[in-house]
Amino acid sequence: MKHPLSQSGLRTFFNSEYFIDIINGIEGETITKAAISKRLRHINPEFFKLIYENAVKEWSPILSKYHKEVIPGMRLESVDSSMVAQTTKILSTGIHAGGREGGENGRKGVKYTLTYDGISSSYAVVHTLPKYADEDNALGEALLSMIKKDSVTKTSPIYVFDRGIKGGALLADFNPQGLRFVGRLNNNRRMDVLEDSIAPIGNMPSGMSLISDKKVRIYGRNSHTPLSPIFRVVKIDLGHEIGARSRGRRNKTETVLTLITDEMELSVEELMEIYRFRWCIEVFYKFLKQNLNFSHLISGSENGLTVILYLTLLAAVLLKTYCALNDCGPKLATTKIWLELGEGIYDYIINRTRHSSEINKYNHGYQVIT
Repeated sequence: MKHPLSQSGLRTFFNSEYFIDIINGIEGETITKAAISKRLRHINPEFFKLIYENAVKEWSPILSKYHKEVIPGMRLESVDSSMVAQTTKILSTGIHAGGREGGENGRKGVKYTLTYDGISSSYAVVHTLPKYADEDNALGEALLSMIKKDSVTKTSPIYVFDRGIKGGALLADFNPQGLRFVGRLNNNRRMDVLEDSIAPIGNMPSGMSLISDKKVRIYGRNSHTPLSPIFRVVKIDLGHEIGARSRGRRNKTETVLTLITDEMELSVEELMEIYRFRWCIEVFYKFLKQNLNFSHLISGSENGLTVILYLTLLAAVLLKTYCALNDCGPKLATTKIWLELGEGIYDYIINRTRHSSEINKYNHGYQVIT
């Protein structure tokens, strides 16, 4: 876990005497890098997805004890994407890093899109096609997929996202399908104000103040009339500077936060707490990259990348569960797991050797008697 895993590393481990002894394999048999690559290209990712989902069912009762609800009784799901860029030699198809044309020597990226409820991911997809550079496609596809899943499971979580979703038409699609959401808008977003919201404000944190809370209709791309769904847009002065998006000005800051939602009755305080939950997925991505080598690509195929994604999520559930049960952080947990795993393997080999020796003695004695 401490060093980036690769197909060459896997080949070396699988061909080692240590691994051959563990699996009681035959010396002389070898596994090639090409065989590992082929296996990752063709093995069914659904198998690993089902293992992950079963692990979540098994261990989420433990993890839920350490998960604090933002609003009691309300389920929240944060949705976001993260890019991992590598050289073009690894990926035959990919998304050019930074939206640039990478060329022969450029860097292509893989985009991972997840939902995260603070414990596990119920949606996890790998994107390698250039169209998914636009978050309207990546996040929009995720949310529309979750609508179908929620209709089957009869759940109604609130989805939280940042400014990645920009298309007014996409936001309008969420409304008739019953998707509950809280997202962020650019402060200069075009909209028609209909009326003031009558929802309560609640207790605003010190230094923050409500600028406006309106019911509005927003405009889509290249549209001259507003879209029909009615949304609620809340503008808050945070009292401190935050990063802003502005073409050509990376260091621009602003103090106003603009939220859009279809939740008409929640207080402004509750909306802010819900939006703050969005940061948990940022922390989760950081956890995956720092502790589970998530920023290193083992396979260049979308199939292989999906397999590795679910194996990484599975490892994350197990690592978080170990941390919860042993009251320790992920780095210490990783070290302790390796030590305990090594001790367990050593005991297994010793017991198997002793058992084999006893069987050989028995067989030898039986042959002598007969």
